[in-house]
Amino acid sequence: MFPIRLRSIVILGLFACLTIQLKYALFESFHSVRQFNGPISRTKNGGIIRNKHTVASEDIGIVWTKLFSRSDPEPESSSNGDSSNGEEPEDSGDGSKISDNEEDLDTPADDDVWDMLIAKGCKLLGLIEMSSTLADTILSDQGIHSQTQFTDFTDLQANGWDRSFQNEQNPFQNYVFMTSALNALGLSQQTVPQGGTNNLVQWSQDHSGTYNGHSFSATTGRYLNIYNPTLGTIFALQNYSPLHPENPPSSSSDALIPPPLKQWSDVTYLEYARQATSSSQLTNLRYIFRNKIDNLATRQAISRALRIHSNIPISFSSDTNNGEDSSSSNGDNDDDGTPRWYPGPWPGVTFDTDTDEGKALLATPNVGGVAWLLIQHKEVWKGRTVREIQVFEDEDTWAGGGGGICMLVRVVEV
Repeated sequence: MFPIRLRSIVILGLFACLTIQLKYALFESFHSVRQFNGPISRTKNGGIIRNKHTVASEDIGIVWTKLFSRSDPEPESSSNGDSSNGEEPEDSGDGSKISDNEEDLDTPADDDVWDMLIAKGCKLLGLIEMSSTLADTILSDQGIHSQTQFTDFTDLQANGWDRSFQNEQNPFQNYVFMTSALNALGLSQQTVPQGGTNNLVQWSQDHSGTYNGHSFSATTGRYLNIYNPTLGTIFALQNYSPLHPENPPSSSSDALIPPPLKQWSDVTYLEYARQATSSSQLTNLRYIFRNKIDNLATRQAISRALRIHSNIPISFSSDTNNGEDSSSSNGDNDDDGTPRWYPGPWPGVTFDTDTDEGKALLATPNVGGVAWLLIQHKEVWKGRTVREIQVFEDEDTWAGGGGGICMLVRVVEV
């Protein structure tokens, strides 16, 4: 829990930030008009929602978004190896954020964490939907360009990454158990060797070297994803950032130095662009699936969002400060004992990003990388945004196979 004094400092800082940055957003707001999210209102949880109507593209919703511009962006090329942006996929290898304890995973995010996620989600949504010029203005005081510097496929090898195709593993039998979801969306499960268009590709950061004067280690970071530009889909399966590798060093003396090109969003873009056979394929990104989520921060945010959706009171033990959930006494189980905050099988529960719940989920470790994928590649995906985030349990869960909770991030043209 954050002290009251810190909350006061944050509030004062937000007002100071607004007075400095308001002129930039107002200047930008007069330059184009399109269908966008307009006036701001508040939800019961203190989040921000905007009602849709035709207004200037950089409207007051974007001005509000600027208030949160200082909260941990994803550096495009941080030389110090620090990336406290939350863009760590579910299999980050960071023991402090991964949990096998179902009680921990099902504990809802507390008020302070929830409010921070809503604020960050609002910021990310604004950065996605605003122009690169305005995004540069917002991020410039941190020395960050809104657009990635990694635009050439050869940048991957130059940063110690190796590519391998894994289609022989039959990913839709060994990793992805979403037949109902895929059928409903009209998505094929056939891989390239089977005559389909799904490619299971792994990138492993297994080599040390130097890139633009920056020396880096072989971190064993790896990103395993299914790419299908033909259908506009990405399945994020097993992703271990170089910042949080699957097999971290056993001692501080073996500390790893990640390469400049380390983020899931950059590696994923370069591979997706490589596989696209036309500009129309590249721009038509529609669905990003996150598979079997075990990231503690994401799962606790999902738990809170689902409880709000099911109108389950959220309360915490008054005599502890560790966020222990005490809402089990609030009648939050179905007649068969199943917790009502579980999303259930496909179609599960859908959260629009106009809502607090949708914004909070956008800011989670499992979805933040998708936001930066769109933010830092506006030349390709300008005019596209995250409209909905769908949470559901895969079929392996319901078959008793130890599956998990999945997310579908829907990208649409605005």
